[in-house]
Amino acid sequence: MSREHRFFFNDLAETWHNKTPAQSLAYAMQYFGIKEDDMVLDIGAGRGALTVPLSTLVKTGRVVAADLSDNMLSSARKMLNAEHAHYVCTDACAVSFRDETFDKIVCYSTFPHIQNPLRALVEFLRILKPSGKVLIFHNCCSRKLNHYHARIPNVVTFDKLPKSEHLQALLRHVGFTEIQTVEKPDLYWVEAGKDVS
Repeated sequence: MSREHRFFFNDLAETWHNKTPAQSLAYAMQYFGIKEDDMVLDIGAGRGALTVPLSTLVKTGRVVAADLSDNMLSSARKMLNAEHAHYVCTDACAVSFRDETFDKIVCYSTFPHIQNPLRALVEFLRILKPSGKVLIFHNCCSRKLNHYHARIPNVVTFDKLPKSEHLQALLRHVGFTEIQTVEKPDLYWVEAGKDVS
């Protein structure tokens, strides 16, 4: 995310609202296979729309809510009473975590705003444990989201979510395996795994 993006999302921190019910997000996370002892990274967590559903599923593990916008994270801390959640201000393209830290990484409604997607995917692979999984998902398809961004006259105008097949190719190029994709008008779901070796 660029410096301009950081300023943009910092300015929105107090008024940003996610429209997807927490129950729907919790169901999606169960489907993704979040376990109670997982170490989970919520990358691009913003105000924590996904952090709370994740923390209800993770009992003995930990959820790390990470975002480049420190104002978003500050707002999340004030609003949320999320047990097992920790907040870290970091860039998806240069995350401040050690190798093989996380069982799962979830990138919800954030991927288009990452300025170097390939670099971010390399980082995701690095910090995932062997057999760990990453999920990139949105509540609409890439065509709808890109059309929406294009109508906003600000820094996100040119932020694009790649078609799922293009993201699949990027993931494979970086070294991810077992890639699954679903893209339809109301869902964009791309998950991939890290080999044990």
